[in-house]
Amino acid sequence: MGFRGFYTWERLINNNYEILFSRPSASQINKVVVDEMPEELNWIAMVDRLSGGDITKHNQIYETNYIECLNLLSYWHHRDRHVEQMNRAIMRKK
Repeated sequence: MGFRGFYTWERLINNNYEILFSRPSASQINKVVVDEMPEELNWIAMVDRLSGGDITKHNQIYETNYIECLNLLSYWHHRDRHVEQMNRAIMRKK
């Protein structure tokens, strides 16, 4: 794979898994101020989540197919957003 192939691959990953690699817009945050993790720590945060916080499993994660990892992280992201929305709805009803 040459440079052109790599950049095509990179664009494909960034487009398909944009939510994992981009900062949320103001509308996505719903005007809630959140301290964000520095960008350079995103990868280790993803590996840590995939390993369940068990540092002894990090090498196993590195050996796992990256598409499988990205799909799981995307699922967790959408599930977490849904849970947050449900929790906010419950809090508004109280």
